[in-house]
Amino acid sequence: MLQDCDDLQRRKVDNHDTGEMSWQSNDSSCMNNSLHSKEERNDEFQNFISYFPVPNFAKYFSLDDFVKDDDTKIENFINSVAFWEGRFANANGVGLNCATGLTYDGHQIDHSTSDIHDPLHEFSSPAKEALHLNMIALALDGNPTARLFFEHSQIIIEKLVNENGKRASTESLLPMKLHLTPNTETYLLDLLERKFDSYETFDKKYPGFGSLLPWFKVKDDGADPQPDWASRIPSLDNGQFIWSLLALEHVLMNTSNFLSENVANQQNILRRQALATRILEKIKKIKKTTVTMFYHGDGKVRAIAYIKDIYGDPLNASNYKGNGKSFINDPYEGEMMTTFMALMCRWKEMGYDEEEGEKIWKFKQSKLKRTIYKSKLFGDIPVEEGYWYSSHEKWKYLVLPYLDSDINRRVFMNGEKARLIHSIENNIPGLFASVTKPTTHGRYYPKYASECGIPSISCQKVLFENIVTPYASFPTILAHRNVGLAWYWMMLKGSKMQGLYGSTESITANGKKICPVLTWDSKITTVVAICGGVSKFTREFMKKQGLYDKFISTINREWGAVFNDGNEQNEFNDSQFTATEDISFTKLLPQKFLPKSPREFDFVQTTKSEKENGKSKKIK
Repeated sequence: MLQDCDDLQRRKVDNHDTGEMSWQSNDSSCMNNSLHSKEERNDEFQNFISYFPVPNFAKYFSLDDFVKDDDTKIENFINSVAFWEGRFANANGVGLNCATGLTYDGHQIDHSTSDIHDPLHEFSSPAKEALHLNMIALALDGNPTARLFFEHSQIIIEKLVNENGKRASTESLLPMKLHLTPNTETYLLDLLERKFDSYETFDKKYPGFGSLLPWFKVKDDGADPQPDWASRIPSLDNGQFIWSLLALEHVLMNTSNFLSENVANQQNILRRQALATRILEKIKKIKKTTVTMFYHGDGKVRAIAYIKDIYGDPLNASNYKGNGKSFINDPYEGEMMTTFMALMCRWKEMGYDEEEGEKIWKFKQSKLKRTIYKSKLFGDIPVEEGYWYSSHEKWKYLVLPYLDSDINRRVFMNGEKARLIHSIENNIPGLFASVTKPTTHGRYYPKYASECGIPSISCQKVLFENIVTPYASFPTILAHRNVGLAWYWMMLKGSKMQGLYGSTESITANGKKICPVLTWDSKITTVVAICGGVSKFTREFMKKQGLYDKFISTINREWGAVFNDGNEQNEFNDSQFTATEDISFTKLLPQKFLPKSPREFDFVQTTKSEKENGKSKKIK
C-alpha cells in the first residue's frame, strides 16, 4: 500500500549488515536534515527513490541542481514528475474512464491526505482530450518521459511491495528503469481504439456536432453533451483537439522504428495504420463542418456555435448560428482553430473563394498588439499584449511550430522573460495562470479563477495576483527547460503541493491555502512541455501537406507587421529587442519561495473496501 512510501511519517534507513529496512521517526529526521550536506541529502534521495519514488520528491532537489544542469538529477526529477502525474492520468475514475478511453476533467482530493475525495468531475472537454492525445503521440514516438507517464498504468503499486512493505531484491523501481516496457505499445493502441470508438459513437448519435466535441459527460458506455452544452459547441477547445489529432496521425503513420520480423510489431503496425485512417476520415469531415458550424463570414470565426438540431446534417449551414459578437480573433490559444480553418478548410467546396482563409487573418490583425513591460531592473521590455497574461494563453506553442518563425520566437522569449521578471521584482513566489481557486481547509467545490496574470501587459482586468500554480511554468519550460523546471520545482515545494496523484492545482502566495483539485489543464500541460510539445509532429504534417511554408510566411507577416515595422524577414533592427535578448534566462531563477507550513499531507490511502463503500460523488 502507498502508506509504505510515506516519507512524511517516517524515514528509511538501510541496515547494511542485515539488508533489512528500519524506520526512524520524522522528528529526528527533521532535526538531522538541517545538518545534512547537500551530498548526503542527495544520497538519501537516491536510496529512497530506488526503494520507491516518493510523492513529495521535490524536497530532495535544490535550485543548484537546475542551475548546474546536472543531467542525472534533472533526469531523476523529470522521471519522478512523469511517474506521479501519470498516476492521475491513468487512474480509472480519476483522470480517465478506462472503459471508453475518454478523459475526465479531474477529481477533488482530500485536504489532509491527498487521496481522492468527492466529487469526481465526470465531465470533460476537447482540450482535455487534446492533452491526452499529445501524451499518447509522444509515447508512441518513443519519448522516454511520455513512455514512463503511461508505464505507470502497467504497474499496480500495491503489488510492488510485499505484506511487510518490502520489495523483492530483484525488483527495481527507479523511475528511469520503468519506461520502454514491451506492453506499453499495445496498451496505448488498445486505449486509442476505445477512445476512437467513443468518438465515432458520439458522432453517430449526435451528428450535429460535426465530428467535434462540446463539453461532455463521461459514462462507461460513452459520452453525451453536458446539459449546459447540449446545443452549442466551442471553437477554441476544438482547435486544440484538431491539431492534436493531426499530430497523432503523423506519429501513427511513422513506423520506421519497427522491426518487420517481429510478429507483434507487425500487428501493431496494422493497428497504427487503421487508427491513422480513422483520424484522416474524421479530419476530412472536419475540414467541411468547421466552416458550416463556426464561420460567420467576412473572416469571422464564432467562439461558440449554437446548434438548432444536434441530430441534423452537419453540412447544413442554417443549422448553426453565433451570437453575432463573440468571435475567435485572439493571438492566443484560440488561434489554433483559426489557423486550421485558414490553412486546411475546403473553402471552394463550401461555396467560398479559395482565399477566404486570408480574411480570417485580416479580421484578427487588430488584436495582435505590442506593449511594454516596464522592469525596474532591466528597463523596457517589448512583448505581445496578453489577455490576462495567463500562461494558459501560450498553449499554442505546445502544439504548433510557431517558434520556427524567428520573429515570433523572439517575441515569445521576451514574453517569458517578462513573466519571470514580474514575479522576481514583485516578490511573487511563483507564476500566474488561469486556474481553480484555493479554498479554506475542509472546504470543497472551489470556483475557477480565469483572471490570473500580469496587469501591466494585459488588455483585460486581472483580478487575482495572489494565486500561483505549477503549470504556469510550462511556457518557460519551452523557452528554457532548466529555468522553467526550476520555477516548477519551486512551486511543487509549497506545502501540500505534491500528493498521491502528483501536483496540486494551485496555492495562495502566502502558502496557507491550496486548491484540493486535480485537472488535466493544471497538470499535464507541464508534462507535455517537458517532453518538448508536439510541434515537431505538426511541423512534419504541414510539410507533408505542403502547408508549412505558408504557415511560417503568415506568422512572419503578422508578427513582422507589429514587431518589425512590417518587415517579414528575419532581420530585427529593434534596439529594445536586442537589449532584452541580452538578458540570460539563467539570471531569472526564482528568488522568493513559498512559505513553509507545518501542515503537510498525511499519505494514507483508503482501502479498497472503504472506496467501494464510499464511491465518489460526481460534480456536474
